Amino acid sequence: MRILSVIAVFLMAATTFAADATIFAAASTTNAMNEIIAIYEKDTGKRVTASYASSGTLAKQIDKGAPADIFLSANAKWMKWLDDKGRIENSSPLLANRLALIAPSSADVSAKSLDAETVRNLIGGGRIVMADPSHSPAGIYARKTLESLGLWESFEGQTAGLQTVRAALAMVEKNAATFGIVYSSDAALSKYVKTVGLFNEDLHGKIRYPVAVVKGKGSETVYDFHRFLSSDTAGDIFKKYGFSGAE
Repeated sequence: MRILSVIAVFLMAATTFAADATIFAAASTTNAMNEIIAIYEKDTGKRVTASYASSGTLAKQIDKGAPADIFLSANAKWMKWLDDKGRIENSSPLLANRLALIAPSSADVSAKSLDAETVRNLIGGGRIVMADPSHSPAGIYARKTLESLGLWESFEGQTAGLQTVRAALAMVEKNAATFGIVYSSDAALSKYVKTVGLFNEDLHGKIRYPVAVVKGKGSETVYDFHRFLSSDTAGDIFKKYGFSGAE
């Protein structure tokens, strides 16, 4: 009987602290999303938890039944992948971003435009870090950019693909890499890196972040928080962190 009582207490505690909504969001949205969640929780009294990783990793977790209610992806491909599997609903574009070439803030480099010759001369034999192009949208965009510039084959041997775009940013911050290719929103967060230049969107395609409710997870709070992400309040916070609204 005592054992049953203890179990009941633990179950009640778990219920008390359970989130009203859980969002799986691209790592590049971490700072903005944390601030948005804090405001939403203060205004509504509801509890929202977030899990951050590369979009490919999160999409695969959702497909395997991970407890996500909302998915914010940094790439429409992974959202479509889940949609084709019947795993999401109400998908729509939420944010836009740009791709930036960054260097440590102490580096004496800059560029007005990032054409093939400029990038080749800038990087030379330096080490380049990016998110892993096998699964991370930021890495996929970065590789596509270098391929479009005709530079991927010559630079592949000096390129390191890391788990997330934030990991790539951290390597440049620590001067452990000469250059990095990250989202402009990530570059704007750090005083330890400088943006050398922004790549033309034509090189890699438009960077859009779609958001959707996971199929079967649409509670009142989930739908309410999903709508809040499109509000002016959330939009202002996203802009503060370097994002713009999707067209």
